[in-house]
Amino acid sequence: MSTNKVITYLPTFSCAFIDLPESGEDCSIYNESECISCRIRGEFITGEGMNDYSGLGHVICIILWILTFLIGSFGAFTNLLIIAILKRKNSKRPFDSLLIALAGFDLVCSVSVVTSATSAATYFQNWNRGILTLCFLYIGGLTALFAKSGSSFMTVLIAIERLLVVALPFRAPNWLTTGKCKMFSVGVLLFSFLMAFPRYSSLYISTNNVGRNIKSTKELDYIILPSIYNGFWYVTLKGFFNTIDFWLPLPLLLLLNALLYLQIRKFTRNRKNLNVKQRKDISAAKMFVPVVIVLCLCNIEPILFYFYFVKRRVLYREHHFGIRFSMAVNSAVNLPIYYFKGSSFRKECQTLLSPYLSCLAKNSDPGKRGNR
Repeated sequence: MSTNKVITYLPTFSCAFIDLPESGEDCSIYNESECISCRIRGEFITGEGMNDYSGLGHVICIILWILTFLIGSFGAFTNLLIIAILKRKNSKRPFDSLLIALAGFDLVCSVSVVTSATSAATYFQNWNRGILTLCFLYIGGLTALFAKSGSSFMTVLIAIERLLVVALPFRAPNWLTTGKCKMFSVGVLLFSFLMAFPRYSSLYISTNNVGRNIKSTKELDYIILPSIYNGFWYVTLKGFFNTIDFWLPLPLLLLLNALLYLQIRKFTRNRKNLNVKQRKDISAAKMFVPVVIVLCLCNIEPILFYFYFVKRRVLYREHHFGIRFSMAVNSAVNLPIYYFKGSSFRKECQTLLSPYLSCLAKNSDPGKRGNR
């Protein structure tokens, strides 16, 4: 009988929200030859099932969702603020155009991660499991991954730009004009889209015809299924785009950051011989270093997720929300870093917000600053 089985393999998006037996396979209650299967099973670390709404795993996921919602909303606002501040500057550097592009990716990531986390919480708690919830979960999650990819590779591009400007102060301005930096940013956008396209094209939402008579999925009206391209992207090409997204930016950033640190240290020793522009470039490089550090720290959760996902063949639902939380944090930290580490950015920020915040109006008063 097993040779006549018709098995529908569900994608990870669906497997995360379904309680399957230990075997990862569940069959029709009327016909045991019709089955669904997950190569990677969804579980809670705490062991309860999807319908144990008051269980510890659900509570952890709800807490992570609330934190993601708050931080992601803050990130959306702060990235809009970064774009507004840098757009209104009278004299823009190529570095500023790269920061605007980075803020654009982080803005999309913040909005998408709030949407996907809210939809996931809605689905987990069974507040609503209709097609709109599934659409927001599916599209929001994939768009957040696209924006995260763009943000990571924009950070790599900015680290390269900072390294060249600090190490080669006389040649770099000819190589990295504002126009060229905008072209490089478009290149990152296209590259990120190429990395995201396999994910978008490998899934689709359908009415639940395949699992209607199967115990683990019979209550679902809609389900995410693999498209005809899924096998090509994930079997033939072995999901190479996931490997690039997860692993390529991190070692590049660590290497570039180490080289940048050595260059800054070298030039700081000869600070007396530096002109004003070189000092500003070094200050900007120092300001950007914490951004790279935060991005590396926020990759710890995705690496843990990847380890359990690939090595253990398990998708822990707490990690599902943990990744969204780490993406929200990574997208929201830039403005606080720029504000506290960059004096010129801080002045621009105070000038922009002073009409609305009286405390900043006092700080931006040039007369009071001069009397200190």
